[in-house]
Amino acid sequence: MRLFLSWKHIISLCFVLLHLSLSIAHATVVPKQHRLLIINSYNEGAPWSQTLITPIMLQTSSIEDVSADLVHINGTFIRNDSLYNQMEEGIFQRYEKNKPDYLVLIGSIAFTLRDRIQKEWGDIPMILIANEDTYAPREYYFTGRSINMADNKVAPLNDIREQYNFTFIETPDMYKETIDMMIRMLPQMKRIIFAADELYQNQRLDRLIHSYIASEYPNIEYERLVGKEENSKQLQEYLLTDDPTTSILFSTWFYERKNLFGSPTLISGDFQLVASSPQPVFALRGAYINKAGFIGGYFYDQAELEKSLTDIIGQMLQGKKLRDIPFVYSKKSYPLVNYAQLKLDGLDADLCPSNTIFLNKPLTFWQKYRWWIISGTILLLSLVVIALIIYLFQRKKIALFSAHNTLVCNMPISYTQAKVAFDEKGEAIDIKYQAGNSLFNNLFTANEENDMNKNSLSQIDCLPRFIKMVFKEKQAITFTHYFKPTHTFYEFIICQSSEKHTIDIFGVDITARNEAENALREINKKLEMTLSVARIIPWRWNLKSNMITCESEQILAHMNFTKEKGSTPQAHIIKASEYFQKMHPEDVERMQQIHKNLVSGKLQHAKEEFRIITEVEGRKFTDWLETNAVVDQYDEQGNPISLVGSLLLITERKRQEKALVTAREKLWNPSG
Repeated sequence: MRLFLSWKHIISLCFVLLHLSLSIAHATVVPKQHRLLIINSYNEGAPWSQTLITPIMLQTSSIEDVSADLVHINGTFIRNDSLYNQMEEGIFQRYEKNKPDYLVLIGSIAFTLRDRIQKEWGDIPMILIANEDTYAPREYYFTGRSINMADNKVAPLNDIREQYNFTFIETPDMYKETIDMMIRMLPQMKRIIFAADELYQNQRLDRLIHSYIASEYPNIEYERLVGKEENSKQLQEYLLTDDPTTSILFSTWFYERKNLFGSPTLISGDFQLVASSPQPVFALRGAYINKAGFIGGYFYDQAELEKSLTDIIGQMLQGKKLRDIPFVYSKKSYPLVNYAQLKLDGLDADLCPSNTIFLNKPLTFWQKYRWWIISGTILLLSLVVIALIIYLFQRKKIALFSAHNTLVCNMPISYTQAKVAFDEKGEAIDIKYQAGNSLFNNLFTANEENDMNKNSLSQIDCLPRFIKMVFKEKQAITFTHYFKPTHTFYEFIICQSSEKHTIDIFGVDITARNEAENALREINKKLEMTLSVARIIPWRWNLKSNMITCESEQILAHMNFTKEKGSTPQAHIIKASEYFQKMHPEDVERMQQIHKNLVSGKLQHAKEEFRIITEVEGRKFTDWLETNAVVDQYDEQGNPISLVGSLLLITERKRQEKALVTAREKLWNPSG
């Protein structure tokens, strides 16, 4: 049993170790690295090739599974088959074990390796960046080749498009445009010296430039200065001679010199003498323009080239066949001038082409301070707008104040303002009247004076008490005062002003209103007395609320009608339902029908007699009433909304009529 358990534990332990080893192996697996190889036909010191290499390195550095490598062919050294074979073997031996997955070929000489590449590395994608879309035998690209080598050996790249997985990006030499630019900017020029080394493209450019000048500018002399050690002194002489009739067009200037150990060395420093040249020096390579001494030239758009290059590399890394991608040709170009060198050479910027891009040009006052100017202008305009708004607002405010002042001065209400002084107890001890309107000044005096035609506010004894209430209760006070000297009544409103311890006083002459109210009260009193004596009760029946308002309360007092909300000593409001309840049963149906006929429009006027039964302490009393009724108001639909009329108390008359009938019956029937 123990032996069985031990073997079981051993087997379990083996499975655990196997699982751990597989997990560790899985964790340590790294993704496969893809290699992108850049083969530069020129040397590592050539600045124009660096402008192509740098964006490729930056693009691939951000991609985790792609690494970029670089090899320089140094085409200046390749002068024969032996040197070419040595270069070729060196490249393929170096990458024998680390074969690249992608290729970027800078310069046509690198493209001559295409068959060996296909044989050794397979049909890998290649991007060719060159001056022209042609190919030729490898000896065509040798440095120092025979100048008479026929161009008929050159063929279009499209002819071999299907044989190789590649595409092409053009970096053209803008020699025609640069020569036109030189002719325009240097009107005194009689001779152009083309300074260039023995690279194959310079030999080609020599023939093209010579042919173009001969056909377009036959009065201009042309000279070719080849980049060799024996020509370095002549280059110095041309560069240091101040001759306005001669100008130099610079291409590449590299040549071979053996060092003390007998090994070949690439010389490239002669062109630095350009910085000391007193005459303008133009270039066919845009990378030279930022270097001292070079004034400018005509070049393709570097940004357009870099964008095309990075786009195609992106497609290549995604696995797209490059033979399916169309060739890319330069579409944008422009003249480029070093403004600082232009001024050192004493040339006029107006002679440059209209679309010239200037390097190192000092900023104009506008360019240097435009954001300050724009910000300042916006700020200034904002201040002007704000000032204008304030001005218009103040103007409107002044106009409103003027209108307000005119209104206050001319309004039919007396107005004044007063400053109040208080003692420690809060009592008003001094009132200083300030400005008042014209009506106030005509009718009132602030203090007691002998003018009998004016009222004095000092006559109002309760004024300090009212002022104290205004400040204490924080609300306006209204009161009426009678001025005995002028026999006038005034209603005053006192309110707190916006200023501290200041009040506004408004006064209205209500003498006429007071007299009218007194007269009305006398008339109402007389009318009420008349109605009371005549036992006539005016009434109004609101058909919407079914409330009846009787305007002679004392006549109805003994009938014990309930006083509804809104009743006053002069008016008694009762419910219509209670009105019919107190009616004699024999009269109810008849009076309700008359009411319906009035409401429906069948009757315009009604005069009826009916009885009201009042119960007091168990005893019932009957009053006879005579009513007159008409429709008073109608709504928008033409329906009656109120009735008006009168009630006449005819109880005594009915009693007399009954007595008269009884006496008459006795007279005619004595035995009865």
